[in-house]
Amino acid sequence: MVLVGKTGTGKSETGNSLLKYKKFKTSSCGNSETSQCEFGTRVVEDRFKLMIVDTPGLYDTRKPTKETANDLIRCIGLTSPGPHVFVFVMTVGRFTKEERDTINNLKHIFGEQVMKFVVCLFTCKDKLIRDELTLDQYLQRCPEALKSIIKECNGRCLAINNYADPVNLEKDVDGVLKVVRETIQSNNGECYTGAMYEAAEKVYNEYLQKKEEEKHKKERELEERERRLERAEKDVREQFRKDILGSSPLLGVAMGLVVASLKHTGIHFHFDRSGQFKVTPYFTL
Repeated sequence: MVLVGKTGTGKSETGNSLLKYKKFKTSSCGNSETSQCEFGTRVVEDRFKLMIVDTPGLYDTRKPTKETANDLIRCIGLTSPGPHVFVFVMTVGRFTKEERDTINNLKHIFGEQVMKFVVCLFTCKDKLIRDELTLDQYLQRCPEALKSIIKECNGRCLAINNYADPVNLEKDVDGVLKVVRETIQSNNGECYTGAMYEAAEKVYNEYLQKKEEEKHKKERELEERERRLERAEKDVREQFRKDILGSSPLLGVAMGLVVASLKHTGIHFHFDRSGQFKVTPYFTL
């Protein structure tokens, strides 16, 4: 099971709840404590081994997208032959642009087919209880973008309160594991494999190349714009020299004396970038 989501949604705390021991570092100040993929394991019902992989935020502003993507790709190796479930962790509350970008990044990296392995999990379930809302009622009020994501993963959605009392936390954890088992069964025990990633990698590399080309194009356009401005300024200075100073040697000397004398009074002569002659205040600090 791989936990994904934006920074600060409670992925690490959720991982600790599912493992039933503190494996992953957590922070109460909203900062991500996970800088690379980590994993923990436990045996469930004396029958199967549960592996939880905690990942850096897919919208972690401290790391470039490509670096974060490489970290996530490494998790495929940790869960060999591949993860059975990706748990998309969000918090109860406003559905943000960062969360929309997070699920888009997940699909960019692993391909559209990853959604059949995704379970949506909301942390801060206590907010629903406080507002006397069921999860279904909360989802009915959610933006269409979030409803679309839940529809893509066939309605696999539930909530957890990582700070509940032991009895209620156990119920929430059991609920998550139940949905995980159902997801595995619906995929006939199939996991997200390296072959699937290879197909997704080609698409993702094309996406990165396109983004890089767009970046270089903007840089070239900015450089060209700066060159045009420099040429315009040079032309204005040359025109000033020809039209004013070059029209008569005596006029040039006179203009120089006037400009020098008026400079001390706070008056400054110049041409703006459109070629218009301007008189503006001049300050010397």
